[in-house]
Amino acid sequence: AAPPGAPSERLLDFVKDITRAREVYFSDKSGKKLPCTIKNDRWQCSRRQWNYVGPLRSLMGGKWQKATWAHPRTGMTLHIVFENSVGANYISLGSAFLERAYRDHKGKPVEISIFADGKNIKKYTNENVKKYYFSKTELPKNTREIEITIYTKSDGGRHLVINGYLSK
Repeated sequence: AAPPGAPSERLLDFVKDITRAREVYFSDKSGKKLPCTIKNDRWQCSRRQWNYVGPLRSLMGGKWQKATWAHPRTGMTLHIVFENSVGANYISLGSAFLERAYRDHKGKPVEISIFADGKNIKKYTNENVKKYYFSKTELPKNTREIEITIYTKSDGGRHLVINGYLSK
């Protein structure tokens, strides 16, 4: 038995295992998919160097952490899709803006949603502030697919990072 509040075993880590995502892509308002491709340890989402989903170290919640860079694009939705091949019961997800993002007082917030087999189970707004947003959400029984979506109305300086994992 584990004491209350004991750390969960990370069955799939969204930073370390980002290349295990089933797919990463952007979609526009019409639903058209713009796929990202794996290059080394990241998903490259356009010819722009900054437009990728991949690991880095970042200051989140006042401490340095492993993170996944997930810069959104104006009016488009970034989709990061994982199969629940590990039989997880929970998803833990954290997000934050880098300092250079939240210091731009005109920067737009980012909307983040978590879907389990297409059903929205968590939605929140990552405001343009110095804050580490973190939550642990129970997955519906027998969830097979987890999708994290990220959206902003304006991508100027939206240097967003996420981290998290799937657990029992």
